[in-house]
Amino acid sequence: MRLYLYISKSLGISRREAKILIKESNDVFVNKEVIKNPNFDVAKNDKVIYKQKDLQYIENVYILLNKPKGYICSIKDELYPSILNLISEDELRNRLKIVGRLDVDTEGLILLTDDGDFIHKMTSPKKDVEKKYYVEVDTAYLKEDIISFFNGVFIIDENKQQYKTKKALLEIIEANKAYLTITEGKFHQVKKMHKAIGKEVLFLKRESVGEFNLGNLKTGQYKIIDCCQKNRRNYEI
Repeated sequence: MRLYLYISKSLGISRREAKILIKESNDVFVNKEVIKNPNFDVAKNDKVIYKQKDLQYIENVYILLNKPKGYICSIKDELYPSILNLISEDELRNRLKIVGRLDVDTEGLILLTDDGDFIHKMTSPKKDVEKKYYVEVDTAYLKEDIISFFNGVFIIDENKQQYKTKKALLEIIEANKAYLTITEGKFHQVKKMHKAIGKEVLFLKRESVGEFNLGNLKTGQYKIIDCCQKNRRNYEI
């Protein structure tokens, strides 16, 4: 592998930035030798060091985060802080993109990665990936609400067009508490679906997306995972 690719992935910077860093700094070592050539071939067992720190090459990284309220699913801070601020390691944070979105006042599971194929798999409308939410509303659920969500309700989508939602599963826990599983990701969809049956969402938390679930992960905590959900490390802010 070319050294600039190794540096780009390891530090979470662009390939162009990696090439400049290698050429202009004296801080990149391969097997204890300063390397200035971005195209230098790095072998599998070579030891790469930058600023006295051993680098580890990982092709793609996958993170499962339990998002708190008050954070937005954007790569930059806007009116609210980005969820990327919750990622403590600079090299890791710099390489991540957000898989889908959650509203600023919604808690729960959000995935982050630098794997474009994985993002497409998880967010494409054609894939019908299930998303399960815990919901609390202002008035008691009715049995008719289960049927309404199963058959689909009409909402106004982000293009201000009337849209009928796909089949959704409502599991009533208590009078005003339930789990709702959907396979879509329209803007404010869960809230709009409840508005369609005359209810206001008071609390919303996403519990799972596809095969990935929160488990015992605390709010504000994240873990690096692989696609088989093997937990590698836990972090807390």
